[in-house]
Amino acid sequence: ASQLTGATVLGGSLSVSGLSYFSSNVGMGTNAPNATLHIEDTFRSGSNTGKRFIFGTDTYGIKIENGTNTGYSPTIIGTAYDSNDTGLFLIGTISAAATAVQIDGRLSNGTLTSGNILRITNFDSDRVVVRSDGNVGIGSSTPGTLLDVNGTTRLSSTLSVGGASQLTGAAVLGSSLSVSGITV
Repeated sequence: ASQLTGATVLGGSLSVSGLSYFSSNVGMGTNAPNATLHIEDTFRSGSNTGKRFIFGTDTYGIKIENGTNTGYSPTIIGTAYDSNDTGLFLIGTISAAATAVQIDGRLSNGTLTSGNILRITNFDSDRVVVRSDGNVGIGSSTPGTLLDVNGTTRLSSTLSVGGASQLTGAAVLGSSLSVSGITV
């Protein structure tokens, strides 16, 4: 068995077979790793420098970072090759009453964003948008109310309206309408 101790920088390639153990941080593309696994793409030229993948810091389990340049969005891609598969699963497992998955949209300096927190798209066409003010758009990329639906909507159960309502355009009722106990 071979053993390397202290800080070791390899300028060529390293081939390891079998079980390997590293007792401290491992860096690829950096000789000063600040996490369990720190991969930094600093060797490319042009606008794609500074991308980082960091695993095992005190703050983040996994952190994917753009670095200093624009035009690159950290991306996680899952590919399914069968109609029974799913391209990407995001699963949060909890052992008590807590939040399983949280999406937190904020600016890089930690302040609130005034834009979209979440966009669900199909080939960059917005399907669902959640804005920082809490407005949700379905079929609308700029929701102006708490729930803004653009398109035909089907409610298959009860619709309860607690305040004043406004109906513009035609309405088709398949059954009866009850207003303050009076059935129409």
